[in-house]
Amino acid sequence: MTTLLELAAEAAHEVCPGLTVTGYSDVRALRWLPVAPPVDLTVTATPADGGRVRVSLGGHATVTVHLAAHHPPPPPPGPTALTSCGRRPSAPPPSTGTGGCSTDRPSPGSTR
Repeated sequence: MTTLLELAAEAAHEVCPGLTVTGYSDVRALRWLPVAPPVDLTVTATPADGGRVRVSLGGHATVTVHLAAHHPPPPPPGPTALTSCGRRPSAPPPSTGTGGCSTDRPSPGSTR
């Protein structure tokens, strides 16, 4: 799927060079695109309103690519502090306890 989106972005850049891809919508993956052996693919890109380009990747996918001069600014932080009772997915598991959370479930590795 990511290859199809990248192909759609390249086609959109050919129609609107110098712009940045800011998103995708109306993504329709219709069938697998084989990569081995290589295949010929008919790609069409049609400009639409509002900085969008509608791209068709043969009979494999259709997607609307959103383009702009630059990415929009990020939204302001929310007023509520982030809290979590679990560990970050990339964090190593805690050596003991529940990582500071109160829970009635046993800790990983517990025998209870």
